[in-house]
Amino acid sequence: MTELAIIQATHAPEPSHEPLLVPVLTGYRRAEYLFSAAVWACAFVYFWIWWMEPRHVQLREPWHRRPPNTLDTDNRYHTSVFQ
Repeated sequence: MTELAIIQATHAPEPSHEPLLVPVLTGYRRAEYLFSAAVWACAFVYFWIWWMEPRHVQLREPWHRRPPNTLDTDNRYHTSVFQ
């Protein structure tokens, strides 16, 4: 290898002043996305606050602590055609 080839192979190029990352969304699209994400986050939080109200949470004994004859006798959520 010649000295010129070694210098060219090991010489780092001048640093570029171009940004390495560019924004994907700009202007109206970015505002629309951020607004939609905020609305979704608010709906998510509202749902879980609503869902965890005491009237929605029914704490029952775990299945492994129930007596054997009560495992499938909770018919509140089961419906039958013959009722």
